[in-house]
Amino acid sequence: MSIYKQYLGKDFDRLHPMMQQRFGISSDKPVYMLGTGVMERVRNAGWHTLPFLYLGTFRNIMFPETGTNIPFTIENYAYRDTFGRETVSWNRKFHFGKKIRRFDATMIYNEAEHHYRLSGQQAAPGGRY
Repeated sequence: MSIYKQYLGKDFDRLHPMMQQRFGISSDKPVYMLGTGVMERVRNAGWHTLPFLYLGTFRNIMFPETGTNIPFTIENYAYRDTFGRETVSWNRKFHFGKKIRRFDATMIYNEAEHHYRLSGQQAAPGGRY
């Protein structure tokens, strides 16, 4: 079952059918989602954050680049991780000219705490949270 359906419960059925399709992906269904778009504006919090943003590029969770009309792609796929948990990956690529920066996230629903989300490479399949 989709982690988003687990999280929302009966409220999931209230979503628009296209939203249900988009967020209904699970490892039970071999569906791969691919999207493209353009971010009108990408910015950061200022020069004082740049060292942390550069460090984030090593884990695919942050980047220092800014700009307008930045093309991006997003890939989503569902699978079971090495612990058997239903998992959905969100892999985004932002195209700053010839430089590509990534912002990845892995969603794993935690029923006990009623939340989910891991970001970057630490969220790779098999990662614990």
